[in-house]
Amino acid sequence: VNAQMYLENTAHIRDFTNTALGVRIYGGAGISMAQVMSGKLFAYFSNIAPWDYAAAIIMGEALGYQLLTVNGEKPDFTTRQKVMFIPKLETGMIQEKVH
Repeated sequence: VNAQMYLENTAHIRDFTNTALGVRIYGGAGISMAQVMSGKLFAYFSNIAPWDYAAAIIMGEALGYQLLTVNGEKPDFTTRQKVMFIPKLETGMIQEKVH
C-alpha cells in the first residue's frame, strides 16, 4: 500500500487493509507487484506512473491478476494513477471494499 493513500484512507484502502494480517511497503512498484504475482502478497495499491504498471499488466494477466484504477477502471497509460494490482478471482470482493 502506498503510504500516502494509507494515511489519507484513499478509496477506503486503510479500512480494507486493517482486515489483513498486515501492511507492507517495499518502496518499489515492480518489487511489490512481483511479490503479488509470486503469492507473497495478496494485492498492491499505489499511485504510480504508466512505466511502473505497464509490464505488470502484461505479466499479471497471464498469471490471473489485473491492474485497475481504484475506481475499477482500466488505467489510461498517460498519467500517474491510483491503481490496484489484484487477483482476478477476488475482484468483486475487493471492489466492494475499495471504492
